[in-house]
Amino acid sequence: MPYVLFCILGFVICMSGTEGAILFPAFISSSMVVQRGKPFLLWGMDVPQAVVNATMHGSTYTSTADGTGIFRILLPAQSEAAIPRTIVVVSSSGSSAELADVLFGDVFVFSGQSNMELTVSWCYNYATKVGESAQHGGTLRIAQVALQGSYYDTSQPQSNLTLHIPWSRAGPANVAGMSAIAYFTALEMVRARPTVPIGAIASAWGGTSMEPWMPPDAFTACGTQVRDNIDDRGTSSPRHDPGLYHPDRHPVMELQSGPPSMRSTLWNSMVAPLLSLHVSGFYWYQGESNVGQASFAKCFPAMITSWRAHFNTPSAPFIFFQLGPWPVLDSGALPAQRQAQAEYSLSLPNVGMIVAADRGDAAGAFHPIHPPVKEELSHRAFLVTDRLVYKNSSSPLQGPQVLKAIFDPWSSDWGDYHFGTGLKSYICSPGSGFLCGGIRVQFDQPLVLANTYGDRNSYDNGLLLWDSSMSKYQRAEITGIRADAPDTLQLNTTWTFGEAPPATLQYAHADYPNMPIYNTFKLPAAPFQVLINSRSSITFEV
Repeated sequence: MPYVLFCILGFVICMSGTEGAILFPAFISSSMVVQRGKPFLLWGMDVPQAVVNATMHGSTYTSTADGTGIFRILLPAQSEAAIPRTIVVVSSSGSSAELADVLFGDVFVFSGQSNMELTVSWCYNYATKVGESAQHGGTLRIAQVALQGSYYDTSQPQSNLTLHIPWSRAGPANVAGMSAIAYFTALEMVRARPTVPIGAIASAWGGTSMEPWMPPDAFTACGTQVRDNIDDRGTSSPRHDPGLYHPDRHPVMELQSGPPSMRSTLWNSMVAPLLSLHVSGFYWYQGESNVGQASFAKCFPAMITSWRAHFNTPSAPFIFFQLGPWPVLDSGALPAQRQAQAEYSLSLPNVGMIVAADRGDAAGAFHPIHPPVKEELSHRAFLVTDRLVYKNSSSPLQGPQVLKAIFDPWSSDWGDYHFGTGLKSYICSPGSGFLCGGIRVQFDQPLVLANTYGDRNSYDNGLLLWDSSMSKYQRAEITGIRADAPDTLQLNTTWTFGEAPPATLQYAHADYPNMPIYNTFKLPAAPFQVLINSRSSITFEV
């Protein structure tokens, strides 16, 4: 019997093998990492009513297969173990199996669309990185879910899946085809804690909207009607990024004209099978395909809550990547989408956000929305992981967060009082027709200024002031970080006599913004908007 298919407890279980052999789902295999500190549900299939024994580390555990042949053995929780262990499974049917090179450590799931799917082979200096990977395979294990044609229309949660990269030691033979975010983030964890094995499971599909990844209950929680293949804009296929359909990476990528769009289909096929595993946390890089969708802001946190509930980890860290630059979109829709990503989700416990809007590839070989600097973004993810998962208080949870903005009369200790340079220079004097003022913008941590994009647009620093009386924006110039307050940015601005001073300060509200504000860990400030209080002005003589 080369193929077995049956249903149990509402889950579809598909396994292939030879009759009389012990079978395991694809994600239970040699070289895997089992979550430390949690019981391990070792399950598989043998003949009905067979007595199955599993021996590990000198202890034996027993279970009897049910009438369909499924057996379940709950192995006790183990502490981290960088020394490989072997689990020997023997059945009364005469069959046996061995899971070798098994480690106990921390397991993470990485999911989303093409920016999560983008592999190490698409990143800068990938040949060097792939070559170096051999030295990390001892405690770094990776697995990647394959993309299958059947996943377009999977209406029921599955118990098994197909792995494009089976559980294996990270090394030159497999790293090139692994999710770059998953690999580089996991690599930083291993480097920081060499005795704690890390298992990274990547399950991502380029061009997908959020709906296929949402469990059915998440739609109810966010108040969205479930309509197969129809998104909130009423189209039969959701707006999506170009994906990374490349046959050299995934033989099954070119399956249909676009990515799966039926709601919950990828949850059912690419995530739900993993529910029998305990995990330490989740990473999510997605949102391009939901740009302009009004329900996203509420449905995204509903998805986070639902994933946690289904994995029985209600407080597990969930780390997501805010959308990066997308200059070809040029519609102004990305700032709203970035806000939608953060609006409600960051109010949930143990949720972290990785800012990516300062890193793009506008002139590179990639589609601009797929920045190849995944190693740098993964470092940011590691810092947040270090804080949320490993409770290292010295690692930052985020970049600078704005606290307040105050408009002040001019003070000579601010330095030069002119605004702009060259043809854009204004002199602050009664005869000039302009008034000058300064804005102190206070953040929650010390600042570092960096010109991210060099001379691409040196006049644009990402800061805009909203003039409510004239319904227009004007730029604010950064004077520098105040010497008396390293967490405070000093801005210059001008406005015409007779107009009200600006009331609102915006930062990085653009599809492809300049973002010069960072902290000492090189984490960028996220896009923000803040009201300016204590507004006053003064005419300055020159």
